[in-house]
Amino acid sequence: AAQDASRAAIREALARPEVRDVATSMHLDLSRAAAAIETLAGADLDQAANAARTVNEQLVGGASTVVISTTTIIIILLLVIILIIAIK
Repeated sequence: AAQDASRAAIREALARPEVRDVATSMHLDLSRAAAAIETLAGADLDQAANAARTVNEQLVGGASTVVISTTTIIIILLLVIILIIAIK
């Protein structure tokens, strides 16, 4: 159940337009990252889920005028990088 909640948090973060925009600007393939979610376990899953929850909390509200802070961008990139590394 905890792993399912962690994976759901990651999926939610990856579905956010802000995350998609940052990933696209960095030429990162979110479809590969999303596919890797099911393969994550243990510390990798925990680390990715924690980053995803932080992103989700910071971007809650969905206002299109939200200014994404540098910290949020770094956390988004961390999440995507963790997922891409997990694929390999």
